[in-house]
Amino acid sequence: MSETPPEQRRRPDLSPESSFGAAPGSSPWPQGGFNSPPYGDGHPQQGGSPQQPYAGSAAVAVGFPRNTAVLLVLSVLGVVLTGIIGIPSAVIAALAWHRHRTDPPAAARRTTIGWIVLGVNVAIGMLVLIPFYIWASNNR
Repeated sequence: MSETPPEQRRRPDLSPESSFGAAPGSSPWPQGGFNSPPYGDGHPQQGGSPQQPYAGSAAVAVGFPRNTAVLLVLSVLGVVLTGIIGIPSAVIAALAWHRHRTDPPAAARRTTIGWIVLGVNVAIGMLVLIPFYIWASNNR
């Protein structure tokens, strides 16, 4: 049994070029970076040039959260006057106020949720407190 020495054995070509049918020495993958045009149309892909900032990275001007402040004041006023109406919406308004500088859209959503919660609290509170006040005034 004669065996071929290892240096004379032919190894199969497992390079990516051979498996894709490309000519030896050429690459089947597109050349260039992220900003190079894919088909020579002259338009950059995405990202633009490094000197231009990404369109979504512009600083957002954040002002005073008036809507959140009004919700917080009315919620605290409701807690002071009734004892129960406004506690959940005051907590939500405080959380929205805290989030206002770092994430304005999330703060706006929380403020909207706070207004809805305050409205539901007022509606349920009136259904409970008005009969309670009537009962309390008749039983003096």
